[in-house]
Amino acid sequence: MSIIVKPFSDKTSIRMQRRLLQMNAKTTLPIGMTREDKQLGGTPVSIFRPPQSPSARCIFYMHGGGHLAGSPDTHANFLTLLGMSTGLDVIATDHRLAPEHPFPAGLNDVTAAYDTLIETGVPAENIILMGESAGGNFVFALLHELCSRGTPPGLAIALSPWTDLTASGPSYRYNAKADRVLVPRAFKIMSDAYAPQQDLNNPLISPVFGDFTGAPPVLIEVAKTEILFSDADLMAQRLRTFGTNVDLHVWPDALHTFQVVLPNLKESHDALQKIVDFIKVNSNHATSSEYLKNDPVL
Repeated sequence: MSIIVKPFSDKTSIRMQRRLLQMNAKTTLPIGMTREDKQLGGTPVSIFRPPQSPSARCIFYMHGGGHLAGSPDTHANFLTLLGMSTGLDVIATDHRLAPEHPFPAGLNDVTAAYDTLIETGVPAENIILMGESAGGNFVFALLHELCSRGTPPGLAIALSPWTDLTASGPSYRYNAKADRVLVPRAFKIMSDAYAPQQDLNNPLISPVFGDFTGAPPVLIEVAKTEILFSDADLMAQRLRTFGTNVDLHVWPDALHTFQVVLPNLKESHDALQKIVDFIKVNSNHATSSEYLKNDPVL
């Protein structure tokens, strides 16, 4: 990754980024897992349903890709594993992407899908917001909005979230070399494409500046060597100022969103077990952590 990917992380065209992600799209599902493609509030979503389902709870997942690339197809490998491991339905949004659809288009899509999910009768406390990288940005932007309404979800989970598009955190500088995948300029390119001529201090763009009064327990996973380490750390600090119960789990040296990119790694299994345990501790749901012990074929 350091040799092949990182040198081109700020030079690869958006079209090529999308093609590369699409090459990893998963087309087969484990026995018992089903996928349903539908719309919620006009937003396309894919529901990954494990054999243990139905459950009263579900995971509302927003994929990463710098707000420029990605879809439920490109993330199906991880979404399948997530559903099988937790025993929960995973509802993944196929929201609009920049630069064709800059802020607030994608966020409007995930908000519309979430609101429609509530309208179908799913209680807010039964919904777990989750996403990685730019999807983690949506996790906290949506959480900010829901807290402002006084209707927060049950839990929130973010993997290496991109929470500060102003890039004010120190890790943009001190982890410029340590990060094994990305360079700081890549985030400037993505930010310019996603939120052109916008106030980046807007908490719906940079949720590290948000209001999280009444927020539910939050799990954040990040690597100490990531450029986005400060985004995760400052987000945790911000949440705690509102009395939020935050579990910030820091990996000493790992790839950006390694759980999603390389789900077969031992570290990825350990991180997923952390997610399973977090859900179990904060709910009455009997998660399916046994699945993680079987070295699933992905």
